[in-house]
Amino acid sequence: MLKKCPQILLLILIVSGAAMAQTTQVSLNSAPNGTNTRADNDKIPVTSSSEEAKKEFMLGRDLAEKLLIQDSIQHYDKAIALDSSFAAAELNRATSSPTAKEFFEHLNKAVSLSEHASAGERLQILAAEAGANGIVAKQKDYLDQLVEQYPNDERAHFALGGYYFGQQDYPNAIEHYKKATELNPNYSTAFNILGYAYRQAGDYASAESAFKKYIVLIPNDPNPYDSYAELLLKMGRFDESIAQYQKAVAIDRNFVNSHFGIASALMYQNKPAAALAELDKITGKARSDGERRTAMFGKTVVYVDSGQLAKALSEVDNQYALGE
Repeated sequence: MLKKCPQILLLILIVSGAAMAQTTQVSLNSAPNGTNTRADNDKIPVTSSSEEAKKEFMLGRDLAEKLLIQDSIQHYDKAIALDSSFAAAELNRATSSPTAKEFFEHLNKAVSLSEHASAGERLQILAAEAGANGIVAKQKDYLDQLVEQYPNDERAHFALGGYYFGQQDYPNAIEHYKKATELNPNYSTAFNILGYAYRQAGDYASAESAFKKYIVLIPNDPNPYDSYAELLLKMGRFDESIAQYQKAVAIDRNFVNSHFGIASALMYQNKPAAALAELDKITGKARSDGERRTAMFGKTVVYVDSGQLAKALSEVDNQYALGE
């Protein structure tokens, strides 16, 4: 398969990272050193010394939550340049990074700056650090504290739902994702991952309903169509899946995940040549090594599936060369 649970878990990491701060006013006077400072609307505050940095951060977060990851990076970088002590921006920059090296560089920077952040932001940073290092008990403890301190924050519940999703505890993941949508019915990304949680739990009807709501909320963005297409792919409705993927690409030609999805559907329809041609479209428009690697990985799988093992090994070599 081209699209499997590891890709979903990466998506969870990205959008959970994008959920590390809220749309509250910039906390110019929020207390450092973990003091429990709250915004008036009981949301996790955003701590920055610069209003312009916060604006860039919010632009990046909005793009990341819509899975426009490459586009989000420039805004996080601008936020960091404007405020070098912006811990939440470093965290979100980590989760948007195309490589593990960049991820840990920015995560470690976020940890080092966490004393300048609010209590809620610090809990999020520490939870991300624990999760990245496989210390799941600590990760859950930090996220439990986050939800306890900010029970009316949709992104706090979303982050805890992400923990349960990663542990394949889908009933608890669904509970917190649903709570996030109840707290904010316009929080589109929660409907997205709620759909994936239902899908993993085998409840395809509820998954389809969640993805359709996701489309209604942001119909002019590519990812809702891509997510729905992935469910249709899982259900074996390949032609319908391709049609939804094509809608995503029509909205944003650089949304390479949908080319990857179309190639998946074509491979399942025993059309390897067409699948490879679709993956070549990614190579032709790739804006990063991460996107190039996506195309190479896809071609490797198609070659294996079609019995062209020598070509598959060649693509593996290309991936190694790209990483050097």
